[in-house]
Amino acid sequence: MAGSNNELQDLTDRLSRRARAYGMEISSEKSKVMIISTTDSSSNIIMNGQKLEEVNSFKYLGATLTRDGCCTAEIRIRIGMATSAMSRLDRIWRSNSISFSTKHRLYKSLVVSILL
Repeated sequence: MAGSNNELQDLTDRLSRRARAYGMEISSEKSKVMIISTTDSSSNIIMNGQKLEEVNSFKYLGATLTRDGCCTAEIRIRIGMATSAMSRLDRIWRSNSISFSTKHRLYKSLVVSILL
């Protein structure tokens, strides 16, 4: 994370040098850049002689981060995943042999946990 294009380029160069010092190489093809801003800015970050691709969104620790900083896409994804989990449990919801309290515990652990 950096406040300017020059600062990000410097951090990228330092990371690349440090990795090489330990015998590692960072893949330019797999590395991406994303600017979080309300303005239409772009970046020009070079690593290993290649310009890094700029993306509008990516997944980080299971959450979707977007260029505009909004969480609308992440909320929609989680609602879809929770809806899918809910429908996969349809046989349990219809079952008369499972108590309401058990169904409620299953709902909280298998659906709400995905949603949140």
